[in-house]
Amino acid sequence: MSASQRKENLLSSWKEIAAYLDCSERTCRRWEKSYGLPIYRIHEESKSRIYAYKEELDRWLEEGVSNKIAAPKLSPRKFKWTKSLYFLIPILLIAVISVAYFLILKEPGLKKLPTSPKKPAASGIPQSIDPLTLRDNDIVTTEFPLRTRVWRKSKNNIYKEVWRIEPVRHSSIAVGNVDNKNDCEIVGPGVCRLTEKKGKRQVTQYKYWINVYKQGKKDWWKTTYYSDSDCIFEEKSFEFSEIAIADVDGEPGNEVIIITKHYLVIFKYNTEEEEFRLLSSRYSFLNDSPMFLKSIVACNIDDDEAEEILVSADELDELGTAFNKGWILIFKVQDNWPHIYKSIQVDANLAYQSLRVGDVIEGGYPEIITSAYRLNHDIWNTLILGWDIEGEKLFEKRLYDRGDYEWRLAHLDVGNLTSNAGEEIILGHHVPDELIYYYWDGTKLMEGSRFALSHQHFALSNVYIADTDDEPDSLGKVIACGAGFEGGGTGQFYLEVLGFNKGFFSKWLRLGGEREDINVAYAALGRRHERKK
Repeated sequence: MSASQRKENLLSSWKEIAAYLDCSERTCRRWEKSYGLPIYRIHEESKSRIYAYKEELDRWLEEGVSNKIAAPKLSPRKFKWTKSLYFLIPILLIAVISVAYFLILKEPGLKKLPTSPKKPAASGIPQSIDPLTLRDNDIVTTEFPLRTRVWRKSKNNIYKEVWRIEPVRHSSIAVGNVDNKNDCEIVGPGVCRLTEKKGKRQVTQYKYWINVYKQGKKDWWKTTYYSDSDCIFEEKSFEFSEIAIADVDGEPGNEVIIITKHYLVIFKYNTEEEEFRLLSSRYSFLNDSPMFLKSIVACNIDDDEAEEILVSADELDELGTAFNKGWILIFKVQDNWPHIYKSIQVDANLAYQSLRVGDVIEGGYPEIITSAYRLNHDIWNTLILGWDIEGEKLFEKRLYDRGDYEWRLAHLDVGNLTSNAGEEIILGHHVPDELIYYYWDGTKLMEGSRFALSHQHFALSNVYIADTDDEPDSLGKVIACGAGFEGGGTGQFYLEVLGFNKGFFSKWLRLGGEREDINVAYAALGRRHERKK
């Protein structure tokens, strides 16, 4: 869109917006407050200068009838009310009843939700529109720093939003059974910044806690936010984290395991107190020094009853992260404390949220796999690395040589994409923006097909290999999420579902369209019930 087109599309006052909608300014303000009329403010204050885009107002008007909002008009064209319009009332009533029948009766549980909650969320208090429902193959997304949502596939293969909660600040999420009952819950680590004065100094800390969302419950079910003893406080500015749900102590019930920048933290649900409690938090690791924790996964990599915790991390020196000095740390939990069982030294720096365990090389124990970056003569190499559980390197695959430190973005997942016996690796890369699939050919890791993310400029934050029980046209299914950028603008909502059958093919794409204009930080697959291990 050219500069002149953008200017023509812009309305920069309540007066202009009211004139475009053919209503009063007071009505516009009421529609914004009650029905989510897409109005923007230059600053957050209510008296700040406002603006809106004509095309977004038109889209809001078109969605108004199906959302049972009294739309001020039925097309972008302005018109004056006349007596002849009263003849349209029966037609509109029939249209509303037909839409309601299609959305509610034809597809139970897929009632279309408004673009914002029915009631504005109170400051700092999360509120959901309805009680949580979670089905197999639902997609759960978190859009840091605003909200978490659930998406469900309809009969016409379009994913619709069926639940949301906001405001919440989850940079990652996990789905699993945390209360030792049948249904699974959604768990997300939250973070907020706390600033206080100590003498003449202003001290800032970052407080981490967990929120748990349960089937049939409205808003959050449990939170540790109000108990400082069940929270973690970081001094450094780093808001991102990652979470896993697993049985790491061999006792009944799963634990919730979280990494922040420097802490490995274990939570568990106390069935007697009916609350989540922090069991342990570990800050120092090798040589009793802190490390920059990058990713976490929990998996049973040996033959005992409990699952192990695997963490990828970078060493720290006096200047910050040490170049080409990474570690894979394997923990076993005894007496609620994570003991280092094995450590693997890596001559590279590890990627965020990209540590996985899978069976790419068929037979024997699974492999430990991650994406990484190595600085070599002022050039960053993007890598895929794999080890066996004893720490022996099995493969190293170099993807790209990038000279710019800022573009080191590569995320991966491991799972079944084909009918082959072993699992495959899917890697999402930024600059160039693409998905690449890798497989083991018996002697080495081979590159398969690629899929260019050519809709616009992307920055992937997560890729996920999902089951395809309900999709006969796909041998595998990939969920990709992150941010899209147009013309150097801010990150927009990006969520795409792709099928895989000898190559990628796009099944569904949702990009942008959100009033807040933020990216998807993480995605997971919903489960109604715990899968058998």
